[in-house]
Amino acid sequence: FPRPGHWHAGSVPAGCMADELPDADTLRILVLTDTHVGYSEKDKVRGKDAMDSLEEALQVGKSSKADLILHGGDLFHDNKPSRGCLYRTMDLLRQYTLGSGEVAFEVVSDPAVSFSRGMVNYQDPNMNVECPFFMIHGNHDDPGGESNLCAANLLEVAGLCNYFGRHEDLEDIVIRPLLLSKGRSQVAIYGLGNIRDERLHRAFQARKVRFETPVDPDKWFHVMILHQNRHKGSKGGVPSKACIHEEMLPSFLDLVIWGHEHDCQVKPQESLRGEFYVIQPGSSVATSLTPGEAGLKHVALIDLKQGVFRCNPVPLWTVRPLVMRDIVLSETGLLKTDTQAIWNALTSEVDSMITQGEEEVQRRAKELEARGKFGPRKLEVPKLPLVRLRVEHSGFDTISASTFGNQFVGRVANPDEVLLFHRKGGGGAVGSRKVQGLGDVLEIEENLVSGDDGVKIQDIIYKYIDGEQNLQVLPEPDLNDAVQSFVHRAEPCAIERFVKEVVEATNQAVLKESRAVGEEEIRVQIQDRAETLRQQRLAAAQGGAEQGSLSGPPTERASQAKPEPAAGLVDEPIGFEDAPTAAVLGEPEAARGRGRGGRGGRGGARAGRGRGKRSADDFDDRPPKQPRNSQARPPDSQRSVAAAGAAAAASVAAASAAPAPAASPTPFLPRRAANAPAAAPADSFFGEESQASQRSQAPKRQWALKMSS
Repeated sequence: FPRPGHWHAGSVPAGCMADELPDADTLRILVLTDTHVGYSEKDKVRGKDAMDSLEEALQVGKSSKADLILHGGDLFHDNKPSRGCLYRTMDLLRQYTLGSGEVAFEVVSDPAVSFSRGMVNYQDPNMNVECPFFMIHGNHDDPGGESNLCAANLLEVAGLCNYFGRHEDLEDIVIRPLLLSKGRSQVAIYGLGNIRDERLHRAFQARKVRFETPVDPDKWFHVMILHQNRHKGSKGGVPSKACIHEEMLPSFLDLVIWGHEHDCQVKPQESLRGEFYVIQPGSSVATSLTPGEAGLKHVALIDLKQGVFRCNPVPLWTVRPLVMRDIVLSETGLLKTDTQAIWNALTSEVDSMITQGEEEVQRRAKELEARGKFGPRKLEVPKLPLVRLRVEHSGFDTISASTFGNQFVGRVANPDEVLLFHRKGGGGAVGSRKVQGLGDVLEIEENLVSGDDGVKIQDIIYKYIDGEQNLQVLPEPDLNDAVQSFVHRAEPCAIERFVKEVVEATNQAVLKESRAVGEEEIRVQIQDRAETLRQQRLAAAQGGAEQGSLSGPPTERASQAKPEPAAGLVDEPIGFEDAPTAAVLGEPEAARGRGRGGRGGRGGARAGRGRGKRSADDFDDRPPKQPRNSQARPPDSQRSVAAAGAAAAASVAAASAAPAPAASPTPFLPRRAANAPAAAPADSFFGEESQASQRSQAPKRQWALKMSS
């Protein structure tokens, strides 16, 4: 089975179990997400960090004989990567994915359904592909512009990647699997590229997201890869709509690979309902100086074999170390106005952090040296660490952060960002930014800590133009969409185009519908129209969760036919309620029509809302799904979001004082099984007897559609 390689055919990276080469029934997948190639590429110190980490990940896949590479989005940091960035990325993909080796698996689904070119790149007679590269898009490299293309389309047309998971019609999102077969193992991969979180949240609630499954789903191992915000709990008891809950995902899945989140949680964790495992590889480069980025970065080698899988985390040693600490000036005993003493105390603390970072650099250099060389060039660990000291200065005089950082030039990679001053929050989150819309003043406190992504642009817009500053012609929700396109997708004409469209639509409405005669009456009518549009958009965004929408699309679309599923696939509608186990499984589904399919289409369907309880008739006589046996779970799995968050915070605090350990590999984990016996040793899952026992005890699927009489 070993395929010929270009470099180091007999060597394997330490700790990646690549000495156990995948056999004829084992599909080995290298999983990585959020590589953010091109991040800070103009920085003379940090410009090559993202590219080096990507190359190390590709070397891991090459040396461990991965059958394919699966990328979870945000391959590029910019929506329009520079020529140099695009050139170097294409060069790396040519070096590590093309070759004379054979592809050991087969894509058995229709490539025309999943790929725009109608074929997988290794089937192209003009290409010699050895390790196919599959990817979805993220929020940084999503399609946009007049052509509605992205950088992944360029890589695909060049034959360097297989781009899937793109959905044109956001009013009817149909997720079709990519079916792979290797020996006796069959895997279905469901790809969902990034969609704006609020829109996708509403789509799940309105039952506009549908999954198509193979005809005989019990024979397939179901994997989903997506790039969205992950639900981390409710702030102040208010459910967040700018994220995706695990309960929204269908229960027939076996493994979910979660992109977009940069925290590295690469070891499999059970979902809240215990129906599938979740792997969150995290980013391969620190794009923000936050505690979640301070841990050791990993990629995942996943072995899938006949319904069981194991995850082997492989550390990335070329990632620049990040050292973070917190200090509270009120606890230091310093005078509030003694800026020189404050300067000296902070300098001493940063010196200690630099020493810790230098030790971590040396440790990673030794680990990388022990792994050996697996590519055309030898990779190196960055010499200068990243250092971030967060200073809570309530009541104390501050010092210039940029002037303070000048003394560490040549010792740290981020001298301008060493210090971060913030005040103690009063009743709110520590470091939350203050946004006020009073007159012409937009006050945002500088260098304050906020959430994972900081204060979002839409929050500033809404707060600044609320009340007396309310717009009289332009609806704020649509203005927010235009600003998002202008900022994040680099569309320079987005705002101008939006204003022009709104003004033209307003003029037409006034000319056709208005009976006003005076200027003041016309002005009032325009204001009323803008306010009506605004309230409709806000109601569409907020109405779903509050009323438990499961009633389907608007009635005016019911007469249109629903698209037929692809050959060999079965349509599975997905419902979502507040309760973790809620899903409408047996009721007939209204036919869906097509809305505006392009990105940025305004308006959301306001379906009739209705909260209804499921009756016993909605289910067949199937045994309830049982959680996996305890020995197959990760040893310290947390069942609550709050407990998981506390554990993550504790691990980050411990990591700042000690080197971050590499994650250990997991044993083979079984699929869901009802009344399963105690877990046997991992290797026993490969035995024929165990496989037969596993198949005989598998429960009937609770998610199967109830057949109509």
